[in-house]
Amino acid sequence: MYILVSQIISSSLNLPFFYFLVSTPHILLIYLSLALEGISKGYAPQYTGYALMVFETTKVLLAYCFIMTIRDRLLGAILSVMIAQLIKVLYLLIVTYSRLIYGGLRKDHIIRFLKLSWIPLYRNLAYFLGSIDVYMVTYFTASTLLVAYFRAAQALAVIVSYSAAFSTSLYPRVLALRRASDVEETIRLTTIFAIPMAVGLITMSKPILCIFGTKYLSAYSALIVLTVGSLISAYGGIFETTALGSEVVDMNKRATFKEYFKSSLFLVPTASYLAQIGYLLSLLAILLYRPSEVLLVWAIALVLSKIILTIWKYEYSRRFIKYSIPIKIIAKSFIASTVMGILLILLGAHEIVEVKIYDLMYRLIPYIITAVLTYFIVLLPIDSYSRNLVKRVFTYLRMRA
Repeated sequence: MYILVSQIISSSLNLPFFYFLVSTPHILLIYLSLALEGISKGYAPQYTGYALMVFETTKVLLAYCFIMTIRDRLLGAILSVMIAQLIKVLYLLIVTYSRLIYGGLRKDHIIRFLKLSWIPLYRNLAYFLGSIDVYMVTYFTASTLLVAYFRAAQALAVIVSYSAAFSTSLYPRVLALRRASDVEETIRLTTIFAIPMAVGLITMSKPILCIFGTKYLSAYSALIVLTVGSLISAYGGIFETTALGSEVVDMNKRATFKEYFKSSLFLVPTASYLAQIGYLLSLLAILLYRPSEVLLVWAIALVLSKIILTIWKYEYSRRFIKYSIPIKIIAKSFIASTVMGILLILLGAHEIVEVKIYDLMYRLIPYIITAVLTYFIVLLPIDSYSRNLVKRVFTYLRMRA
């Protein structure tokens, strides 16, 4: 099915079918990864976070090696992602093996799976709907250049949303206990990392875009806007997890379709559909109007849809658990991040532009280390939660040593 659809898309948009064909194994790896992550979340959610770190680290290292050695950079990027995904799957297989060997096929489980399979399918299709923007832009502009710039900026901005990885352990805790303190703890942990990552990325947007090449500097403004969107999405993920984890309809084996239709399992994806449709309609209007700054307006349209969806998720999730937003840690983290950003600007780090990636990393790494140290040097004296967190980390490491 994928190959057939890829053939149609590649021919209609005049894109090389070869790259679609090479990417075929990645489809299988993604589904294997999702299945293993689901098993891991049920008994040891921390492994999904470790798997993400394995994937991202391996992907970056492989991308650097392939791009430096293979003349076809796009092929190198595709291979690096696929191999990193394979390593992630192997890691998840190892850590979940003890559960897999004791599992078995049960008729009642198969029947229940088939009966409820429409729920994850319906949810996942919402993400597919959002990817139509690429084909819209390619069709209306008759070029893939804008898409390349936008996707490069998006690939960097999405790093901020990885800070929401802490919410992977939130789902089973909400499912079991439904405590506001667990949600608030997750927001605090996410905040400590998400805000400085966002500020750092905004401040260093020009040099970081040079990773893809100096020609991508034209995506500078779009990257700033998309980074704000990723920061908002990080919190939106927590709110969504809270809503889905609080849902109990799937615990009732005799629940009717009507009950599922009224549940969070249906309403949350439906809200995503509406946000995606609104975004795509806005993008269509933008493409018809053809503004001079298509990249920037495109990014703004996407981020506005994320803001609206995140606000809805927040309001909806609080119907189940009356948690509070920890404003103090957000304010303190923002202060420390602002100091960090100002220091980077004073040092001139934001103006670094290098053609060769080796020279770029050689100049960037000292500034990244300086930024991290500055952030925590400012944050720790003014925030007791961060100090306690650092103490707990060192205590844990001593116990493991």
